[in-house]
Amino acid sequence: MTIDTVTVTDSASSPPAGCPIPRRFCPSGNAVLIVIPHDWSKVRDVLGALAGDVFKRVTHGNEPSSFAAEKNTNDPLVVLVGGPGSHEILNEVLTWTDRAGKKRVQWVHSYQTGVDASGVPALQDELVGIPVTNARGGSSAMLAEHVVLGSLYFNRMVWRLQANRKTKAYDRYACIPAADQTMGIVGYGDIGRAVARHAIGGMGVKVKGLRS
Repeated sequence: MTIDTVTVTDSASSPPAGCPIPRRFCPSGNAVLIVIPHDWSKVRDVLGALAGDVFKRVTHGNEPSSFAAEKNTNDPLVVLVGGPGSHEILNEVLTWTDRAGKKRVQWVHSYQTGVDASGVPALQDELVGIPVTNARGGSSAMLAEHVVLGSLYFNRMVWRLQANRKTKAYDRYACIPAADQTMGIVGYGDIGRAVARHAIGGMGVKVKGLRS
């Protein structure tokens, strides 16, 4: 049994006004958004603004008791997972049904690239028929920049420059131009390809990628 996991990057379907997601996933406006954040203060302005427009309510927390008031309502639910307590809370809300006995959860989205940290794979049976999406590609550019930073750090031996700064004795040492080197990327998915674009376009590095 597999989970219906897709990525919300469908540019072909235009969403309704005010909805930042594709039409086939956009709630009708009567759904409640349950957010399990790492830090609500960092996403409050963005997600909180969806209340009353895209969603009927937006509620957040990191433990099941935070959503006790929602348990006895009849509203459909959209669950945003990723923060601490995601598995426990998701496991709880997936048991909630409406007055007709149907599951109230209509959609589960992970704001992280993967879903393992939220315990989604362990809930495959409970998630049958419920779309599960992730944020694949959301951090690719930033991670690619980090890889390029690390590559140049070792290529230019930055620690020697830092040591020279402390001693005020600047020695000369040879560096191999990055453009003369080949970068091997094991795992040539969205992040790997972003690394390749930065490495080739920014430094002229040759790239060999492996994707199993």
